[in-house]
Amino acid sequence: MNTLSVRDLRVRVGDGRAAMTAVDGVTLDLPAGGALGLVGESGSGKSTCARAIVGLTPAAGGQVLLDGRDYAGARGRRLRELRRRVQLVFQDPRASLNPRMTVGEAIGEAAAAGRRLSRQARAAEVARLLEQVALDPAHAQVRPGALSGGQRQRVALARALATRPDVIVADEVTAALDVSVQGSVLNLLRRLRAETGLGLLVISHDLAVVRYLCTEIAVMHLGRIVERAPTPTLLAAPQHPYTRALIEAAALAGLDGEQVAEGEPPDPLHPPSGCRYRTICPVGPLADESRRICVTLDPAVGADGRRHRAACHFVPPETVV
Repeated sequence: MNTLSVRDLRVRVGDGRAAMTAVDGVTLDLPAGGALGLVGESGSGKSTCARAIVGLTPAAGGQVLLDGRDYAGARGRRLRELRRRVQLVFQDPRASLNPRMTVGEAIGEAAAAGRRLSRQARAAEVARLLEQVALDPAHAQVRPGALSGGQRQRVALARALATRPDVIVADEVTAALDVSVQGSVLNLLRRLRAETGLGLLVISHDLAVVRYLCTEIAVMHLGRIVERAPTPTLLAAPQHPYTRALIEAAALAGLDGEQVAEGEPPDPLHPPSGCRYRTICPVGPLADESRRICVTLDPAVGADGRRHRAACHFVPPETVV
């Protein structure tokens, strides 16, 4: 059974005329112990999707299933259970670590949630978790401000592991780190998954990160999943033109796919009819005026039957070799 399944998840943000659907019908499956990467440009909705999965942002619709039980819209005890089982690690650990608490207090607080631990048992658990993320247990006595960025991120991971979660959602966890320490944090995540059997959902705009950590990639554009496939297959033979643009931009920028297409991108407040990518798509109506289907029909229709479940009318059926 899947550890985590997301079904038709929708999230609305903003008020009045500024309101928009940031996550629009996202469906994802993360098998037990699996590693799935969710990639896209800034503003694609991937971080909002992550926050909705863990209950930090309210969902306007859809389901967040853990072993078949729906936690979407959970409150009280069910919300606490969700956050224990699915832990979010932020891009900047300063957002999740209280600067007034020592490292040991922060990790110990999480370790004791839902469990009765003596002072001695809590200290032992803190030491074990610090060692698990390759930090000296002596760091328990210091505050986050005395640590480097890489050390703070390791503390954030230790705190996430303290609840003994089924899934860790890593949201751009290396983006705020120096290049010299990014690799060590990625190696740590990879080792933790191998040792603990954790499910890992990696949110990133950096294709190098998801290529290293994930066995499967889902590509998000303007709130929707436009393609999904095993990592080697997707990177070697992308089917959706947006995915190809991401990969080409990553190659030009040293595998950091933040800039994607030239020209004016679609307005997320007023997305185009039909295909949301068509206003800058190199294979749609801009390239061939006869391809009016991109204007009139949502390419999500029929996506399950195409290669990589791509949301593009011009991707061949899955059965075609």
